[in-house]
Amino acid sequence: MNNNATSSARGMRQTPSAEPDDSLEDVYRLRPGAIWRRLKAEPLYFWLFCGYLFFEYVRPQGIFPIIDFFPWARTLILGAFLLVLFAARESKSLSGPLTVPLLAFMGVVFASIPFAFDPAWSLREVNTMINWILVYLLFLWIVNTKFRFYIAMAILFLASLKLAQHGFRVSLGRGFGYASWGLRGPPGWFANAADLGVQMAIFTAWAVAIYLGLRKYWDYRIIRWLFALAPIAGVITAIGIGQRNTAVAFVAMGLAVLLLMRNRIRNLIIVALAGAALFMIAPEEYKARFDTAGTDGTSESRLTYWQYGMRIYADHPVIGVGFYNWMPYTVRNYPEMFVLGRFEVAHSVPITVAVETGTLGLITYYWLVLAIFLTNLRSARLLKSVDPPFWRYMAIALNVGLAGFLGAGMFLSIMIYPYLWFQAGLTAALYTIAVREHEPNRSEPFGGSAGPQQGAAAAPKVRRRSFVAR
Repeated sequence: MNNNATSSARGMRQTPSAEPDDSLEDVYRLRPGAIWRRLKAEPLYFWLFCGYLFFEYVRPQGIFPIIDFFPWARTLILGAFLLVLFAARESKSLSGPLTVPLLAFMGVVFASIPFAFDPAWSLREVNTMINWILVYLLFLWIVNTKFRFYIAMAILFLASLKLAQHGFRVSLGRGFGYASWGLRGPPGWFANAADLGVQMAIFTAWAVAIYLGLRKYWDYRIIRWLFALAPIAGVITAIGIGQRNTAVAFVAMGLAVLLLMRNRIRNLIIVALAGAALFMIAPEEYKARFDTAGTDGTSESRLTYWQYGMRIYADHPVIGVGFYNWMPYTVRNYPEMFVLGRFEVAHSVPITVAVETGTLGLITYYWLVLAIFLTNLRSARLLKSVDPPFWRYMAIALNVGLAGFLGAGMFLSIMIYPYLWFQAGLTAALYTIAVREHEPNRSEPFGGSAGPQQGAAAAPKVRRRSFVAR
């Protein structure tokens, strides 16, 4: 640790000195005292960022209107960003593995606004995209130690678990029967049943990684049972939602497991048995929806949107009709798209990206997707021998969740939703940790929790040449 480093900005807590990695064992064991002692030593900007994660995912201001008098999430993330900018203890390097593709896509988004069909519509949601840039940067700059990643992941996990347990209880109350309205989440990103289904798919991947990676540390059987029930609650909630795109997400995740994990024959048997079990417990009305796929009113409307979307893309192939301009453009130019009594979004991420940001947007968006996938693969390799296996499993889970997002995104317009952008932030943070674990003598940000290992044999250098975007 550099003793000559300047102190952090006034009002911040002092960041703890480097500690041996095995000090996290009590944290893995869920001992409140150990977790609290470390949390107290973390700087204020980390606390603010954790507060932002809570308000973004839990949305208590939507659940309790009495506190909905203040822009909590925006204030917390801006506060964390400003404080970390003036913190000498944290590196503000932009050399993260996803920085170039992420900023390239955002650049296309911003460049499309002056040329948009209706720039006012673009400006209505541009703050959302700026927010996702801040999320990525704060994951890259702040969530750079194992403890910080563990806490950030715990907040996102518990927030999603809250949604899963609600869905599980409602489904149980129905006798696991079918309801045409599915399940709804609290006000916010996951209020719509289809959007909640995507989060449940991603959450299920997280929950499995946490259970398999940390279960040996849990001394009490009740804790192990509770964590084992978490992915089950996610799956049951997904079934209760009753959306076909959610089923597509889980199929994509099953294929990703077969591709990314060893023992493919064993995994094929497990995935097949799990799929058969889910098919057996799924309500008959839900199964019937797949028999009418492509011919019912919902399917026909989506096919209509996609056909017009391809036509619009052909007319505006370079930079599209402008960010967030699908709705005003189609209302003005294609009134015949007025189906099912209303105008709707494109119901497809690829179509939305193509129409609103053109070929430049398609290239940079899916460049980012590919970079996330390759970065997680590399993190999994670097973390192969790191104990506990939670760290390697989490890298795999991020890719499995990414597959679920891509599968569901074929039928949903969720480009501006938090799924991909949080995947990018978590991926970049985990990669930072993976590189440090693979290179134990590598210098790290001031105040990190995994300091240089004195007397340890130097690990082989990570090859700089790779397909991962830097």
